[in-house]
Amino acid sequence: NRLTVLAPGVDAAGASTADRIAEAVRVHSSAMTTADRFVFYYAGQANAVGDSLRFNLPGPDITQDDLARWLASIQADTQLVVLDCPHAALAARALARPGRVLVLASTAEQAHATRFGTHFVPALARAESDANQDGNVSVLEAFTAAAREIEKWYQDRQLLPTETPCMEDNGD
Repeated sequence: NRLTVLAPGVDAAGASTADRIAEAVRVHSSAMTTADRFVFYYAGQANAVGDSLRFNLPGPDITQDDLARWLASIQADTQLVVLDCPHAALAARALARPGRVLVLASTAEQAHATRFGTHFVPALARAESDANQDGNVSVLEAFTAAAREIEKWYQDRQLLPTETPCMEDNGD
C-alpha cells in the first residue's frame, strides 16, 4: 500500500539523492511491522571502489554499507532487494541477512550496464514464468526466466555476456 519512487531529473521531492533514499527508507521503516513485505529496487549506474559498491546518484554517491545501515531499520520479515546495476554482487555480503532475498543483476567483476530489468520485471507478471504452474510467479521463477532470456539475448547476437545475474536468498 506504500510506494516511493525516486528518479533522476525530477523535482527535489522525488530526486534520487542519497538524502532522499535515506529518508524514504526511514519513512517506510517507521510505518512497517514484521508482517509487512519490503521491496527495494535500485536501477542505475554503480562502480566498484576496492571491494565496495558505490551507487552513482545525483550529488554524493552512497555505498553498500550506507544502504545496509539504512535497510537495517526495516522490520519486515520478508524483504527483497534488487540491485540492477554493474558490480551488483559486491554488495551481497553487506546486504545479506535472514529473511532478505537479494537479486543482483551482475557479478562483482562485471562493470558494464545491465539489461536485467528489461527481463526480470516483465517476467514477474508473465504466466510463462510460473515454472511450477501454481498460479503465482515467485521471485526465483522470475529470476530464472530473466537469467535464461539474458543468456539467450547474448547468444543470439553472438556476443560475450557482460552480465551474469546472481541471487542470495538465505543470509549467508
